[in-house]
Amino acid sequence: MNLKEMFSLLTCPYCWDRNIELKVSEEESACPHCERKYPILNGIPCFLPYIPNNKETNTNLNSWKEPWFSKLANLLNKKDINKERYTLDIGCGNNPRGLINMDIYLPDPLPQNFILASADLLPFKKNSVESIASFYNVEHLTEPAYFIRKIVNIAQKKVYIATDNCEYIGDYYFRICGTGRLFNDEHCYSWNVNYLEQLIRRLGFKEARVYLTNLSPNTLVKLLSYLGKIPRIGNFFYRDIVVELTKQ
Repeated sequence: MNLKEMFSLLTCPYCWDRNIELKVSEEESACPHCERKYPILNGIPCFLPYIPNNKETNTNLNSWKEPWFSKLANLLNKKDINKERYTLDIGCGNNPRGLINMDIYLPDPLPQNFILASADLLPFKKNSVESIASFYNVEHLTEPAYFIRKIVNIAQKKVYIATDNCEYIGDYYFRICGTGRLFNDEHCYSWNVNYLEQLIRRLGFKEARVYLTNLSPNTLVKLLSYLGKIPRIGNFFYRDIVVELTKQ
């Protein structure tokens, strides 16, 4: 996908509901409605209201490279649900799954068709992409309901959302051992399956499936999945929550 093709899918994140065509030059794009300008950095469209410099970007990336987190992230991205190719991967990190990939930081290595943007200010037009993957983003957002409604409007067919299960016994293990936590200060919300299911229903999305699962292929985590069938306490043995939403 070249830059022109990519920009045919993009719009001003502040004028998103208008589906405005951006004016594009070699160095920047601009919104003809609000007159905001967005730089194009080495061929990468940038829609961040604040652009971190290299030092800050590297610091932010390295903060996520603690041994326990890196190991967990690598495991999570080997599960079948992660092998599917999506049209757009929001918050792709260092394990991009999309034909178009987006994050607020620069992954290493840089994935194909990358856009620097925030999940709070998505620059994609309505019905512009076929399917969307949003893995481990929704817990970071201050307005998750708005985000979910927006990505459903952007997608033509399907949306996949994955987040941490706040009832998972592993989080209590991390707290006791002091080796890290699944939930940290960057998380605005802690989700359980009932809370997320109710939110999806209240947003009016009937063709949605919300379920508990373990995305890690780790043998111990797989074994814990069998305990998930136990009444009342089964939720404690599932690491992740997945939402599969199909548009009518």
